[in-house]
Amino acid sequence: MWKRILKYLIGAVTIVTLVIGTQVVTAETGLIVKLPKPITNIASEIGQSFTLGMVDVAYATTPDYICDGIADDVEIQAALNALPVTGGELFFFGGNYVLTATVTRAINNVSIIGSGKSTYFSNDGGTALFSAGAQTGWVFASFRTDAGYLTLSNDSRVIGVDNSSYDVTSTGSVTFIVAATGATDTQKSIANWICDGTADDVQIQAAIDALPVTGGVIRLVGPIFNCATEITIGDGSNASLSTRSGVRLIGDGVGAAVNELGDPATVTRLVRTGASAESIIQMNGPLHSCEISNMVLDGNDTCNVTLQLYHPFRSQFRFLLTTQALVWGIRFESRDAYPVGVGVGAGLNIFEQVSVEDPGAATAGGLFMDGNAAATVGCCRNVFIGGDFIRGTNANASSIELNYVDNNLFMEILTHRSDFTGQDGHGVYLVQPGAQPTFPKENTFVNSALCGGVEGTSGTTGNCFWSYNTDDGEPIPTIANIYGMTQSGLMFGGTRGSILAIVGGTGANLLGAATQTVSPSGIYAPQTNEWDAWQILSDQAFTLTSFTTYLDVAPGGVASRTFTVYVDGNPTALTVTYGAAETGFKTVTGAVAYGGTNTIDIRSTVGGVPAGARLLTTISGYQTE
Repeated sequence: MWKRILKYLIGAVTIVTLVIGTQVVTAETGLIVKLPKPITNIASEIGQSFTLGMVDVAYATTPDYICDGIADDVEIQAALNALPVTGGELFFFGGNYVLTATVTRAINNVSIIGSGKSTYFSNDGGTALFSAGAQTGWVFASFRTDAGYLTLSNDSRVIGVDNSSYDVTSTGSVTFIVAATGATDTQKSIANWICDGTADDVQIQAAIDALPVTGGVIRLVGPIFNCATEITIGDGSNASLSTRSGVRLIGDGVGAAVNELGDPATVTRLVRTGASAESIIQMNGPLHSCEISNMVLDGNDTCNVTLQLYHPFRSQFRFLLTTQALVWGIRFESRDAYPVGVGVGAGLNIFEQVSVEDPGAATAGGLFMDGNAAATVGCCRNVFIGGDFIRGTNANASSIELNYVDNNLFMEILTHRSDFTGQDGHGVYLVQPGAQPTFPKENTFVNSALCGGVEGTSGTTGNCFWSYNTDDGEPIPTIANIYGMTQSGLMFGGTRGSILAIVGGTGANLLGAATQTVSPSGIYAPQTNEWDAWQILSDQAFTLTSFTTYLDVAPGGVASRTFTVYVDGNPTALTVTYGAAETGFKTVTGAVAYGGTNTIDIRSTVGGVPAGARLLTTISGYQTE
């Protein structure tokens, strides 16, 4: 029927016609007539995927639907309607598609895919081009739109869709791609923003600002991004929460660190350009659920701090390398007050393989952590796994400085001077805030090599180092309120710390050696008086401060048990006695000097014949040298 109408319109001319979707195209004259609906049910013939293109464009393959730049929503809607109810894909070749109405359909699992920035959809700048309605499984990828953009459902996914005045109000998942000027053509073809290598922070900031307030992913592809000004994430302050959270800034990797192998072509590097004290990236919390990962932040000997973090919470920082900062590689701080809605400090964040290397000045440090002691807002319960924190060569430079912080865990950490020689400077430097003398407190370093040692003033509650590596000549800490154990098992502490001994024999018999260490699983106290069996030898000087025992069965009858600590055969004030009916824990305190070459005996005396019992004993003290 349509062929007869077309022939009538163009006269008695021999023509060849091609039916494609809602149009009839004459091969000889190029005349196009838009039809009200598809002539055939194309979906039943070619499956769940249709291609769409523009008229008079030579594509590698002929599109299933051809648009002419006028009311192209007619053809697009027809293609969408032709999909089976189970969904499918519409793939658009490059071109400028002009719509006069929103394209939508109440089916699930629809993909609208473009050919990168060459695919552009426009209407009046205010009307949504496509709407997912309340459907699930809709995907929008790899095209540009005017300000009307898209209407997303909670389940929609957006990948590489560029819009210059994007204002998303839905909670759909959003991913934007920002390509460096040195990115590959393939990377650029799917990017939402392409940088020119001069002020690339402009494009990165635009992508961050274009995310919905609930966040999304910014993928940085390509090697080098030159940043003339600071990139900011969030708008929080001392007075208010950030209105934006959930921003995830992800690069392609950190490549090679100092003295390591790696392919520089795989590195995503943000380089600070121009003279400015600003950081490269500043996170303005309180905010949550953010991420910065897989990139190098290069201060270029220009900025004071490469990464400034204000009050992130439940966020993650992974595989980051910061370099060439003039003051600190990373500053991690809480806000100075609790804004409405905030009841905790900057905490529950994960730092995995985050390193600071190649300081930009001799006085530059690695990681700085602080809060506000007067307002009792601090950095707490954060976990650092792996990472090198390299300081400058100045004697006052610190690899890590802890101020008003508590309950942070550091595992497999290396601190060192930038020239990797000597112990000058501070591996970990502790600063006790005057308003809160118990801080910094309860921070624990596990299996870490802290070249430069631990110095400063610890909070009175104490900080732990288990185990403390001394292989590279790290000095054992001597400041107060620091305690731990070296990799060789040496216990140390300032005004606290411990040497522990669990000793005894089995039944009425001892283990048979005059100097011995006994399993901590618990053993029976001897039935008779013993004066020389439970000896402890050490080559370190200690002050013994407490003696604790646990007896699980009372002596019974009229019997008794007494346990006394002796030094070089002389009794000390550290003695406990169990009467006939007594059992359980007993502790006695004192201050007994032990010079390091003495012998310590725990001696048992009995009154009568006490019942057999299990005994555990602990001697506690601190190293005095």
